[in-house]
Amino acid sequence: MTIKNGIDLNRFNLSHNKTFIRDSIGIEPDSIVIGMVANFRKIKNHMLLLKVFKYLLSQYSGLKLILVGQGFTDDPENSEEDIRGFVQNNDMNENVIFTGFRRDIPELLAIMDIFCLTSFNEGLPISLIEAMAAGLPVVGTNVAGIRDVIKSGFNGFLVDFFSFDKLQNALRALLDNKEMRVTFGNNSRVLATESFSLRFCVDRYQDLFQRLYYNLTDNA
Repeated sequence: MTIKNGIDLNRFNLSHNKTFIRDSIGIEPDSIVIGMVANFRKIKNHMLLLKVFKYLLSQYSGLKLILVGQGFTDDPENSEEDIRGFVQNNDMNENVIFTGFRRDIPELLAIMDIFCLTSFNEGLPISLIEAMAAGLPVVGTNVAGIRDVIKSGFNGFLVDFFSFDKLQNALRALLDNKEMRVTFGNNSRVLATESFSLRFCVDRYQDLFQRLYYNLTDNA
């Protein structure tokens, strides 16, 4: 039996002052915000999202991208310099917001409209589960870990990690349809509650320990 890690859903209630939070980092109230929470490492494949976002900027006004995370100078996987260089060279500074390391993840998730995770590979993607707990529609690459969390067509979309077209089509579908964003976001919250809550995780462990105990006593 596989027991998945749980998160504290109470941290991701939906009562944050979104206008205040958006104002604090310079985002207009009517902007549509795509977000990604991941440290700047090559395996996270930020560049695919940035290339698609550059294209989307030519199609949608007021679009913003929040990148939460940081790179580490002693990490051979560090991709922060490349990411910042791409943003600078393509004149996207006004539309891409780098927050660096943050502890207020629930508040930042509350001001996003769409969450995206474009990794080449994942274990159990906690940032994705937290986005679901915050009631966000989610788009992720169809790789181990992510495909275990996203139900494509129900709470978001799965796309190939190398496919510009599939990622931009998934994001466009959500950008064009607010009702879909709301429905998928609600479904995300339900999935997070049913499968990834801390209470659910604890209950599964208690059930496992009880079964192990009874098996040991029966065989004693």
